[in-house]
Amino acid sequence: MNAGVLIVVMLICGGIGAAIGNSKGRLGLDIVLGALLGLIGIIIIAVLDPAPKAEDLADDRGMGAGGPAKASLEDRLRKLDGLRQGGAIDDTEYAAQRSRILTDV
Repeated sequence: MNAGVLIVVMLICGGIGAAIGNSKGRLGLDIVLGALLGLIGIIIIAVLDPAPKAEDLADDRGMGAGGPAKASLEDRLRKLDGLRQGGAIDDTEYAAQRSRILTDV
């Protein structure tokens, strides 16, 4: 096969891989896979799951659009008490944080 034809085929496969990857929120590796692996690379790109969105990752970590998800009042107070009993915070800091938690409700 002529080198010029091979380069054109690689560019076409890379472009197809980039188009499929872009529609799935991916770009970069898809161009390389398409160009180097040809039809097999395009098939691999087509069956890959879409890239996770930033919002989805935040939700998986327990964070929504408004920041960290609010734990229940009991959980927050229990955690605070555990910090005090473990010596991480003193009684003054405990009282201040407890007041803040209770006023946030």
